[in-house]
Amino acid sequence: RRVPEQDRDDIRELVVRNYRLIYQVGEKGINVLAVFESHRAFPEL
Repeated sequence: RRVPEQDRDDIRELVVRNYRLIYQVGEKGINVLAVFESHRAFPEL
């Protein structure tokens, strides 16, 4: 799903238990940008 804190279609997230995995979709695949506990503030990318 798209990340609510980012106004970009290429930045997405996957929520797994208490963690958010933030990744960027590119032409050649994905790039993991951050993994953090969901209760924490969203990090600067």
